[in-house]
Amino acid sequence: MVSRADVNHNFTDAELEELAAFGTVESHKAGDLIVEEGAMAPDCIITLSGHTDIFASTDEGRKRVGWMEHGQFAGDLSVLTGQRHLSRVEMGADGEIIRIAHTDFQRLIAGNSHYSDIFVRVLSARREFSKHRGFAVTIVIGAAMDRSVYALRDLLMKHGVAHRWFDPADGPVAAHLLAERGLSEDQLPVAILGAADVLIQPTPEQLAAGLGLD
Repeated sequence: MVSRADVNHNFTDAELEELAAFGTVESHKAGDLIVEEGAMAPDCIITLSGHTDIFASTDEGRKRVGWMEHGQFAGDLSVLTGQRHLSRVEMGADGEIIRIAHTDFQRLIAGNSHYSDIFVRVLSARREFSKHRGFAVTIVIGAAMDRSVYALRDLLMKHGVAHRWFDPADGPVAAHLLAERGLSEDQLPVAILGAADVLIQPTPEQLAAGLGLD
């Protein structure tokens, strides 16, 4: 079982200075959006001062699931893979961050085994932690006996993509999610990707493309 201690790391001031060379230092006010939930190829965000809040979608709605202080970095495995980001990152208090763009982060990982080991270990642990806690940016809505629903979920499971599935016959959650987005059961199955993107009756290939899967 992955513990909370496995999902974080504190960089030293010397390491932060090295990491800043790969990105840019930004000043933000409390409440500023840093990374949107569902963003493709998300940036790596490292907190220098203040703190950054992490919000994730759960069965009870969006919740704050953590925060990052000086020397700690936000993000999940999508920072490495370029897939959709599982959480929303906001500035929780006025302060500064290092933002390393996805392409520059790839360059950092490829050329420095010290940082590569740290990021891969922590980000992989976070992916496992999110699965056990029920955090997921991808939602599939459709009937259990629908073969296309099975195909979509099979794709997600094979690629290790955290997701939630709701059958309209099992309760009111599916109907609520559909109503929020102006959808009807005639359009099922649907896949909801992040904060806004919705795929109506997608094929597995279309879902893979929407998630940035190879």
